[in-house]
Amino acid sequence: MFTLYNASAGSGKTTHLVIEYLTLCFRDIEKYRNILAITFTNNATAEMKQRIVETLTVFAFQKYEQFNGSQKAIFDKIKNNLQLNNAEIEKKANLLLENILYDYANFSISTIDSFFQRIIRSFALDLGLNLNFNIKIQLDEFYTQAIDTLLNRISSENKELSDRVLEVVKIKMEETGNWNVEKELLNFLPIIYNERAYQPLKAFEDVSASELHEESKKLFATINEIKNNILHLAEEGNRCIKNLSDQSNDFHYGKNGIFGWFEKIIASDGKNVKVGANITKAIEEKGAFTKNGMDVQSGDFEKLSSLVYTIIEESNKLNSQLNISKNLKLLLLLVDLKKIMDEIKMRDNLFYLSETNAKIFDNIKDEETPYIFEKLGNRYGYFFIDEFQDTSKMQWENLLPLLKNALSQHYYPFPDETGKVILFGDMKQAIYRFRNGDASLFKELSTADGYKKIINPNDKNCEQYDLQTLDTNYRSYKYVVDFNNRFFLFLKSLQEDEKVKFPLAEEYYRAVEQKIGNESGTGFVSIQFKTEEEEYLNKKVREAVDDAISKGFSYKEIAILTRGNDLGSQLGQLLTKKSIPVISADSLLLASSDKVNVVISTLQILANRENKIAILFIIQHLLRQDISNIPPAAWEDSYNFLLETFKKQGINFNPKSLIKLPLYSLVSEICRIFNFSQADAYIAEFLETIFQFENNKGKELFQLLHWWEEEKGNLSLSSAEGMNAVTVSSIHKAKGLEYPIVILPIQSYKAQATQSSFWYKNEDEESVFPYYLINCTKQLEDTKFEEKYNEEMEISAIDQLNILYVAHTRAKKGLYIITGDKEESRGNYAKFLHLFINHETENSNFIFDEEKNKYWFGNKDFKNEKIAEDYKTDDPTLFSLSFTQFNFNQLITTSAVTLSEEQEMGIYVHNYLSQLQTFPQTAEEIEKIDFSAEDKIYIPAIKKALLKIVNDKNLAPYFSNDKSIRAYNEMTITNAHGELKRPDRIVFLENEVKVFDYKTGKELPVYQQQLDSYCQLLREMGYENVSGQIIYL
Repeated sequence: MFTLYNASAGSGKTTHLVIEYLTLCFRDIEKYRNILAITFTNNATAEMKQRIVETLTVFAFQKYEQFNGSQKAIFDKIKNNLQLNNAEIEKKANLLLENILYDYANFSISTIDSFFQRIIRSFALDLGLNLNFNIKIQLDEFYTQAIDTLLNRISSENKELSDRVLEVVKIKMEETGNWNVEKELLNFLPIIYNERAYQPLKAFEDVSASELHEESKKLFATINEIKNNILHLAEEGNRCIKNLSDQSNDFHYGKNGIFGWFEKIIASDGKNVKVGANITKAIEEKGAFTKNGMDVQSGDFEKLSSLVYTIIEESNKLNSQLNISKNLKLLLLLVDLKKIMDEIKMRDNLFYLSETNAKIFDNIKDEETPYIFEKLGNRYGYFFIDEFQDTSKMQWENLLPLLKNALSQHYYPFPDETGKVILFGDMKQAIYRFRNGDASLFKELSTADGYKKIINPNDKNCEQYDLQTLDTNYRSYKYVVDFNNRFFLFLKSLQEDEKVKFPLAEEYYRAVEQKIGNESGTGFVSIQFKTEEEEYLNKKVREAVDDAISKGFSYKEIAILTRGNDLGSQLGQLLTKKSIPVISADSLLLASSDKVNVVISTLQILANRENKIAILFIIQHLLRQDISNIPPAAWEDSYNFLLETFKKQGINFNPKSLIKLPLYSLVSEICRIFNFSQADAYIAEFLETIFQFENNKGKELFQLLHWWEEEKGNLSLSSAEGMNAVTVSSIHKAKGLEYPIVILPIQSYKAQATQSSFWYKNEDEESVFPYYLINCTKQLEDTKFEEKYNEEMEISAIDQLNILYVAHTRAKKGLYIITGDKEESRGNYAKFLHLFINHETENSNFIFDEEKNKYWFGNKDFKNEKIAEDYKTDDPTLFSLSFTQFNFNQLITTSAVTLSEEQEMGIYVHNYLSQLQTFPQTAEEIEKIDFSAEDKIYIPAIKKALLKIVNDKNLAPYFSNDKSIRAYNEMTITNAHGELKRPDRIVFLENEVKVFDYKTGKELPVYQQQLDSYCQLLREMGYENVSGQIIYL
């Protein structure tokens, strides 16, 4: 069965995916081994696995009344599909959960890249690879190597290559005045591994560099020939005009008409041939040629008309050749560089991750039943593909043999049924075409004819084809859905006379209107047009954040989505300066942490005591002074001043001892010296990074520092969940997510090509160039590339519309739009909104605030009254869990700390209770506990602590084993500053949250302060009625 889900934003796509998955598995508990679910990001993979396991856990261990809305919907649907009762579903869920957890390796949910990598690894020899190849993801260092190798090969013996490089240098000098081409080649090189370049570069392998070089010279000669011909024709036309009259006012439009046209062409060296309405009219109507009654003979008129038409024709040829020539010299070097990249790959036994799809495609494209898929075809008979609109053409071609095989086979224990292929997607959310996503696949498979053509030509009545449209929005509140319905229906219908239109919108946005699934709330949309205020955008974003807070939202419920990273970075810095906590790509970088930078600077000093910048940074940190206030002595003898500063502050800093330590031990010791706690999220992540580096990359300090400089822009906190902070993100990264409040600062709509260039197949049989690489610009109009250019612009218009759709549909309760001047030129987002509002003049849901130049749609006075409900969830991943990999050698070499017998006993009992999932309820149950041999000497103390809990009636409700109680031991919570907090036990009752901490020894005020901080953090997360209690053991 082939099923395609057309799932608009917020329509419960993941819910339906879980329904399909569990329905299949509940029919046969072993079936999960035969299912392959494919996603496009690691986060999506983790979310899908989590959702399935979480749903099974709830079905197995909770009562129906405790399910949330989504879980009830899944349960009811499965119950109806399979005609099962509640007890049967509970039993099956329990068994399936157990099977998956004990056989997790066969729980096959992965990204498409990971899946293809498994194939590469499994069939390395068949694919011509060594078994021990190294995968490389980042290729920048190899690009640099390739360019260096290319330039080093320039010599008198290698004249052709030298000529090619020198020609590129010459062009670079003419265009920019700079002869350095390395940067341009670095920017150009990634094209090699773009999927669209696979076929063209493959074709170039059959052509010698000499042939290409010779033809390129001919092409440039042809360009000069055409230019000379145009100049000759223009000069002849100019003579004809002057023979008629040398006075411009004897001709219509004077110098702006036919009189000055030929002269302008001559002045531009034949390159600037513009045919306006004045010229067209002059050569089409004899009477529009001249004025003042001047008589023009028919022969003269026909000759001038012929010259104009011939020049236009030659100009079109010239423009085509010029567009070919722009990348021609670079293209020749690209072919050279591709060969060098292959040499590096062979020399160092590498495999470039970006070649994965092409490598598989190369080996299966000519086979009807590819041998590398035989084992996989026997194992997997059920395929789920999420976000199908983002699948590339080559990825699809690689998957197709497996999918067709599944649809043609029968799998035990269903002898009368074939396998299943279930695709989930939405063309309106196709925003990754720049990464080769091809939504046309989804569009084609959305029709029965497309299904028969691509999947199963033999299914003439489409009995095995099922198209499901999910058209109810369960995510967003009423007015948010209503606004988006109206706005995108309006944009879809824009006509030519509105000066903007989306030619493909009718197909892509056919199912844009959604039903409202969340009737419980009203919601709102705010549209802020530009005002005359200074720093308008920054100010309005801050006002939107403040307004959301005033409506009862917390920082963590707010997201600011931007089109580009630059604006996001700017706004993140602005909010941070205003003391508003922010989570952004910049703020999550390890290099954004002052503490991490202190550690790195210390390492740099150990590597080079003359590193004055690093030394001054540490001095500044120690003295807590601005750099301008640091004493002069620090500048004169920085290193000795630093040592003296350490000494004065009582810090034992011994460089000779430190430098002898292994890397992880060294970094841990530096953290101890500066009193940096591992509870700090950045320090914890940094230590984990050092641990991984030491085990996988190198053990020398200079290696670490070099690697840090290369990679620090890519190293981030792995999770920021739980932080009460405003999220600042690009629209692309926000895809698939939802936020109670979205702030959308979009100043303009970009009417430009998504693809900056395209490959054009050369049909000229006499040419040795199989393809040309053409820049996609307006200059392609009136050339042989015009059709391709228009096609790209039409698809790009949809790309831009889809970005708006994704941005608008992330909001659950409120959407703040902050845009530019509504009177600005076409292609402007503000213009779209202004046209839309004018279209909705009769809609009473719009309220205009003239003073602020702002419109409100929906409930302007909306108040968020369900903070606690929104954030109280059965999902333990609300908290940021942390599992640290410890360096065992570091643990056993740490200086020993002598504990008293009482302290040791207390720590053991504390740890025992913290790991206990089920508590005894009576003294008799305590006596029946089967203690381990390791527990032996601590048993009396453990029993005493348990008896204290059992005998305290006030504690009983919080240590009950009732399934309705949700309790978590040592759950890690990350606060707004990235610090990790770990209460011993958190218990969630229906109307109360209770936090417990186990302590030994004397009662100290610091213990209560610690407990209070845990409670406050939970309150900030939206929980109500939170209290805490210390249990002294």
